[in-house]
Amino acid sequence: MTSLPVRTVVRGNPPSASHQIDPLELVDLLSDIQYARRFADFTALEADTTNVVDDNVIVEAGTNGKPELGKTVAAGTYTADGSLVRDLTGSGLQWVSYRREFSSLAEMLADPRTGDDLPVGTTLTIPSIAAIYQIVTSGGNLGLTNAGGRNFDVLYGDVRSWGAKGDGVTDDTTALQTAFSLGGRICIPAGNYLIKTKLSVVSATDICGDGRTKTRITATGCSGIFSADGNQHVKISGLEIVGDLTANTYGIHVINNPRGITINDCYIRSFGTAGNGAGVFLTWNGVSFNMWGAKLSNVVVESCGRGFVLDHTQATTLVSCISRLCKGDPLYTNVSSVVSITGGAYENARTTDGATASIALHFTSTDNISVSGVYLENCIDSLIKLDGCAYASFSGVLVNNTTGAGNIVDLVASEHNVFSGIRVEGLDASGIVGISLDATSNYNTFIGVRIEEDGSTAAGSVQISDAGSSNTFLNTRGPGTSHDKLTVNGPITASGSLASGGSLTAGVKSQAVGNGFAVGSGLVPTHDVYLLTATASVASSTVTAISSGVDGQSITIVNNSAFSITLRNAANTRLAGDVNFIMAQNNSVTLKYVVAIGLWIETGRAA
Repeated sequence: MTSLPVRTVVRGNPPSASHQIDPLELVDLLSDIQYARRFADFTALEADTTNVVDDNVIVEAGTNGKPELGKTVAAGTYTADGSLVRDLTGSGLQWVSYRREFSSLAEMLADPRTGDDLPVGTTLTIPSIAAIYQIVTSGGNLGLTNAGGRNFDVLYGDVRSWGAKGDGVTDDTTALQTAFSLGGRICIPAGNYLIKTKLSVVSATDICGDGRTKTRITATGCSGIFSADGNQHVKISGLEIVGDLTANTYGIHVINNPRGITINDCYIRSFGTAGNGAGVFLTWNGVSFNMWGAKLSNVVVESCGRGFVLDHTQATTLVSCISRLCKGDPLYTNVSSVVSITGGAYENARTTDGATASIALHFTSTDNISVSGVYLENCIDSLIKLDGCAYASFSGVLVNNTTGAGNIVDLVASEHNVFSGIRVEGLDASGIVGISLDATSNYNTFIGVRIEEDGSTAAGSVQISDAGSSNTFLNTRGPGTSHDKLTVNGPITASGSLASGGSLTAGVKSQAVGNGFAVGSGLVPTHDVYLLTATASVASSTVTAISSGVDGQSITIVNNSAFSITLRNAANTRLAGDVNFIMAQNNSVTLKYVVAIGLWIETGRAA
């Protein structure tokens, strides 16, 4: 008597053309069917008195109304379950099904069959959860046995194959951890999966949910997913991971995963409390520096201790991520290098949400930062802070509003950083500084920065405070722009007295002019900005427009009045095309002195 043939599949891969019945086994199976006795239904089979042991028997209206093949065995071979094993009262035997397909994991585990009727290597399936199992000699990755004592390996299937329910009530920790420990592709279908200890993954694991609005992992008193030291090629996507605000917990916690971890389309919330925990925490093991190549995209972190924390990382990329309503920094880095942030928003960490301190983008001891197309808003302290950082580039960033009296853009001991196309708003309280550079922040460049465009600058606030040296501001403007060491290649508007974060060596000079005026050359090596005002249209001297300067010195002249001011192409002043420049209000020209020829040469203008 030939048993139903089996087939072998590889765990983690769906059935394919390579997993087919052997042709010789198929011949045996067809022979079994050809010579099988047939009955209309189980009632007819049970009443028949002519069956003998080892008859092949087909019940036309078998389980679920479908034809079902089985065989007869001696009475008492199994405990009849009324489905796979039936007592035949007419013949005094038992009928045992060859069925290998089940409606649920519970039904499969209740199977009483063993021995030759369920031999090692037999493949079993549960179509409703796309799961495939195989009978093994002992153990098995599932850690379960059926009623007949047979052990199972899961060859393919989602986490329900390991017994996960996803009903939000059942503790699914063991089922999920069993799946995660095996690695490979792990599918988590829509549902709410309750866990009570963090889930640890291994290398080469691809965890995929049905989407962050459909598949939820709810962590009670613990972190969510943990990738241990040395793991590689881990992917997590399509999940909502929810905590219960337990201190020092993390939605996703990764230690030293070289060759990157990829996190995509996840919604992480309620991990940690004020000052601890985070939505995503990437870090090192305290000895070796090997957390590199991580990529996060379309990840939303909300209501956590902090949003994204990058500690001792390298080459980390965040694309279109959002961090909001956290009780600490929406994004914090420490001792890291090559951090790229593109798109997204980092916002709303405020006292009303239980926060104690927050900086939207907080970088410490981090080099080679790239931030572009990002929106920053509503934090207690700063919106951008660089502390001990170098070689950062910020472009196309809107920063708006702190809820305390801090520095909106704050540089401390940071050098060689570039900000371009930045809009700074929210100077709506006394004590707030738009851009602040301390005495150890040098060689930083600001290009095309607009401060407080809506003009709502509050009394007592400062637009720019620079206590460092060799910092450059190009085309930087805003109502009430105040700065003690400006370098300007373009229009700058100013009003009120100069407010400075450091001692004045030179800077903006206000000068009322009439016909025949001459402009002083100022001090060296600073760059002076002359704001000229007139009560009527005037022109400069025909002999000398500007007093002689020092080689390489440059100045910018701005018309700060409503009347035209003509800067003549005079004896020691050479303008473009050797033509006078009639400056309307807010027009400007920048000149550089060349001592070898005794001339101020025009290097740029804004008209």
